[in-house]
Amino acid sequence: MGATYCRAWNTVEKVVDHVNKLHKAKEHFVFKDAFSPTVIWQICPSEKGDIIVCNIIESSMNGLGYSSYCEAEFPYYFSCPPEYLDKTAVRCPEWRRIVMKNVITPGTGNKELAKYLKDKGSNVIVWSAD
Repeated sequence: MGATYCRAWNTVEKVVDHVNKLHKAKEHFVFKDAFSPTVIWQICPSEKGDIIVCNIIESSMNGLGYSSYCEAEFPYYFSCPPEYLDKTAVRCPEWRRIVMKNVITPGTGNKELAKYLKDKGSNVIVWSAD
Protein backbone atom coordinates (compact mmCIF):
# COMPACT_ATOMS: atom_id res chain seq x y z
CA MET A 1 0.00 0.00 0.00
CA GLY A 2 1.36 3.44 -0.87
CA ALA A 3 1.40 6.50 1.30
CA THR A 4 -1.49 8.97 1.49
CA TYR A 5 -0.41 12.60 1.01
CA CYS A 6 -2.12 15.97 1.33
CA ARG A 7 -0.66 19.41 0.61
CA ALA A 8 -2.72 20.81 3.52
CA TRP A 9 -0.78 18.62 5.95
CA ASN A 10 2.19 20.92 6.46
CA THR A 11 2.92 19.90 10.05
CA VAL A 12 3.24 16.57 11.82
CA GLU A 13 0.43 17.66 14.14
CA LYS A 14 -1.99 17.90 11.19
CA VAL A 15 -1.11 14.35 10.12
CA VAL A 16 -1.54 13.15 13.72
CA ASP A 17 -4.99 14.79 13.91
CA HIS A 18 -6.01 13.21 10.59
CA VAL A 19 -4.96 9.64 11.41
CA ASN A 20 -6.43 9.85 14.91
CA LYS A 21 -9.82 10.83 13.45
CA LEU A 22 -9.56 8.33 10.60
CA HIS A 23 -8.72 5.37 12.83
CA LYS A 24 -10.83 6.56 15.78
CA ALA A 25 -7.74 6.20 17.97
CA LYS A 26 -8.27 5.68 21.68
CA GLU A 27 -4.65 6.57 22.44
CA HIS A 28 -1.67 7.74 20.44
CA PHE A 29 2.07 8.28 20.92
CA VAL A 30 4.33 10.14 18.48
CA PHE A 31 7.90 8.81 18.34
CA LYS A 32 10.49 11.14 16.83
CA ASP A 33 14.24 10.69 16.62
CA ALA A 34 17.05 11.86 14.38
CA PHE A 35 17.67 8.44 12.86
CA SER A 36 14.30 7.29 11.51
CA PRO A 37 10.96 8.64 10.26
CA THR A 38 8.40 9.99 12.72
CA VAL A 39 6.04 7.22 13.79
CA ILE A 40 2.55 7.61 15.24
CA TRP A 41 1.59 4.63 17.38
CA GLN A 42 -2.13 4.18 18.06
CA ILE A 43 -4.52 1.90 19.87
CA CYS A 44 -7.56 1.67 17.62
CA PRO A 45 -10.85 -0.21 17.81
CA SER A 46 -11.55 -3.04 15.37
CA GLU A 47 -14.22 -5.70 14.98
CA LYS A 48 -11.99 -8.16 16.88
CA GLY A 49 -10.98 -5.82 19.69
CA ASP A 50 -8.40 -3.09 20.03
CA ILE A 51 -5.35 -3.21 17.76
CA ILE A 52 -1.97 -1.47 17.52
CA VAL A 53 -1.50 0.68 14.42
CA CYS A 54 1.85 2.05 13.23
CA ASN A 55 1.67 5.16 11.02
CA ILE A 56 4.91 6.17 9.29
CA ILE A 57 5.03 9.88 8.43
CA GLU A 58 6.69 10.63 5.11
CA SER A 59 7.33 13.83 3.21
CA SER A 60 7.41 14.60 -0.50
CA MET A 61 6.74 17.44 -2.91
CA ASN A 62 3.04 16.68 -2.28
CA GLY A 63 3.33 17.59 1.42
CA LEU A 64 3.36 15.25 4.37
CA GLY A 65 1.81 11.84 4.20
CA TYR A 66 1.57 8.57 6.05
CA SER A 67 1.47 4.82 5.58
CA SER A 68 -0.46 2.73 8.13
CA TYR A 69 0.32 -0.81 9.25
CA CYS A 70 -1.43 -2.84 11.91
CA GLU A 71 0.52 -5.17 14.18
CA ALA A 72 -0.56 -8.23 12.18
CA GLU A 73 1.30 -6.81 9.15
CA PHE A 74 4.61 -6.87 11.10
CA PRO A 75 5.56 -3.20 10.80
CA TYR A 76 9.35 -2.86 10.55
CA TYR A 77 9.39 -0.29 13.35
CA PHE A 78 9.80 -1.30 16.97
CA SER A 79 9.42 1.95 18.96
CA CYS A 80 5.91 1.01 20.09
CA PRO A 81 5.24 1.96 23.73
CA PRO A 82 5.51 -1.33 25.65
CA GLU A 83 2.33 -0.57 27.62
CA TYR A 84 0.35 -0.74 24.35
CA LEU A 85 1.19 -4.46 24.20
CA ASP A 86 -0.68 -5.00 27.49
CA LYS A 87 -3.74 -3.11 26.22
CA THR A 88 -4.31 -5.10 23.02
CA ALA A 89 -4.67 -8.72 21.96
CA VAL A 90 -1.63 -10.39 20.40
CA ARG A 91 -1.74 -10.28 16.59
CA CYS A 92 1.95 -10.97 15.86
CA PRO A 93 3.96 -12.60 18.68
CA GLU A 94 7.28 -12.34 16.82
CA TRP A 95 6.92 -8.56 16.36
CA ARG A 96 6.05 -8.15 20.06
CA ARG A 97 9.16 -10.09 21.10
CA ILE A 98 11.32 -7.74 19.05
CA VAL A 99 9.57 -4.66 20.51
CA MET A 100 10.26 -5.86 24.05
CA LYS A 101 13.90 -6.76 23.27
CA ASN A 102 14.53 -3.36 21.70
CA VAL A 103 12.66 -0.90 23.88
CA ILE A 104 13.98 2.57 23.09
CA THR A 105 13.70 5.20 25.75
CA PRO A 106 14.46 8.55 24.08
CA GLY A 107 16.31 11.36 25.80
CA THR A 108 18.43 11.42 28.90
CA GLY A 109 15.52 12.48 31.11
CA ASN A 110 14.03 8.97 31.06
CA LYS A 111 16.82 7.14 32.96
CA GLU A 112 14.38 6.21 35.71
CA LEU A 113 12.06 4.58 33.16
CA ALA A 114 15.03 2.91 31.46
CA LYS A 115 16.14 1.41 34.79
CA TYR A 116 12.59 0.20 35.48
CA LEU A 117 12.32 -1.47 32.06
CA LYS A 118 15.81 -2.98 32.35
CA ASP A 119 14.91 -4.40 35.77
CA LYS A 120 11.86 -5.98 34.09
CA GLY A 121 14.17 -7.76 31.61
CA SER A 122 14.07 -5.42 28.61
CA ASN A 123 17.16 -4.44 26.66
CA VAL A 124 16.81 -0.67 26.93
CA ILE A 125 18.76 1.80 24.85
CA VAL A 126 18.88 5.29 26.31
CA TRP A 127 20.09 7.83 23.77
CA SER A 128 20.34 11.56 23.51
CA ALA A 129 20.40 13.81 20.45
CA ASP A 130 23.19 15.86 22.13
